[in-house]
Amino acid sequence: MKKVLAVLPLLMVTACAVTHHTVTVGELTLPARPRAGKHFKVRYNIDRSILASKKDLQITLYYTINNKVYAVPVISFGKGKRAKARLILPDSAQAFALRALKKYYIVDDKNGYFSPVYGPSGKPVAGALAGVSLFYNDMGDNDIGSSLLARPADEDKALKWMRAEFKSHPEVKHKWLSTYLNTLLTAEKDSAYREINTSLEQLLSSDGVQADDYATAYHLYLKMNEWDKAESAMTTGARKFPESSMAMQLAKSRFYSVHSSADSMIIHYQQFKRRFRTTDVQSISAGIQDRMLGTIANLYADSGDYQKFMDFVSKIKNPLAKENVYNFRAWDLVRTGKNLPFADSISKLSLELMKQAMSHPQQWKQSYQTNEDCEEEMQQRYAVYADDYASLLNKEGKIKHAVAYQK
Repeated sequence: MKKVLAVLPLLMVTACAVTHHTVTVGELTLPARPRAGKHFKVRYNIDRSILASKKDLQITLYYTINNKVYAVPVISFGKGKRAKARLILPDSAQAFALRALKKYYIVDDKNGYFSPVYGPSGKPVAGALAGVSLFYNDMGDNDIGSSLLARPADEDKALKWMRAEFKSHPEVKHKWLSTYLNTLLTAEKDSAYREINTSLEQLLSSDGVQADDYATAYHLYLKMNEWDKAESAMTTGARKFPESSMAMQLAKSRFYSVHSSADSMIIHYQQFKRRFRTTDVQSISAGIQDRMLGTIANLYADSGDYQKFMDFVSKIKNPLAKENVYNFRAWDLVRTGKNLPFADSISKLSLELMKQAMSHPQQWKQSYQTNEDCEEEMQQRYAVYADDYASLLNKEGKIKHAVAYQK
């Protein structure tokens, strides 16, 4: 266990000073072994006189539970020459990271600060070391981690953290197997195939194999170009778990196998909709249905039938998916110089849909985003679409109208 605990100081040796009770990393001082469910003090060692605004004293707290990263609202530090704050991690948190906003960063190399969560014994809780690995790569359920801290991915270090976790807590390996094998494949490429294949064979032949296990195998086999094994994992998973993601994947593959026939695609779409009913516009089933509708709509647009294009786009439930189809088609028409008035109308529709989504940003917020992150992302997306629309208006000679969208 002593070797496992030594990982944290070793990784931060250039920027970290440790006392008996606290650790200082760059401008940040906090407890050396923070615990979940307990308030702890954080000191931000920047003289307030050099800060341009209060926003320079804001940081974002990220924490992990199993393979997923969550964010809590931006933390603002209190008054005083040296800014201080009190934080508390959720009881189920296993690892956490802190990221400073704007131009001031928590450590000199701008990588942010991250740490395992410790238990009453002073040792990392189960899942803590693996949780830290998520901040070294963009794996896990969110497919994001290192990006949150604006740091380059380092799969080799992520693997070291996960292997240390499995040595200390072998009982959690199954929960992390998908993340581990995907990280291994990214880091070691072809040389990882033997270990991955062995692990997947053991996984699929074990007692109590679950639907997610077939999904793990399917996606890894695809990445390794082992098509027959991927198809076997998909069909077996779909047969054993008829409501699972593998069942949806099989139905989706049949839909795309008839991509040249709109009539056949419509039949497969209708079958999928009846079989995988949902009212949640952000569910996996709804997402697949929306992409099917977009594919059918674009097939009609390719043949010049814009009325049917509009009919099928109107059925898309998620406004962000709908506006993306509109914007893509508008720019395809601009590129070819065809039907610019229609391109104008659907490009404007995409902006209106984006505005509607922006009025309720929390509905589209991901677990790893704060409200501020989500709003900023949507504003940036709107700005891109507005600039696209302005360019289209310029092509139509509507210069004055275009200026309003370029502000």
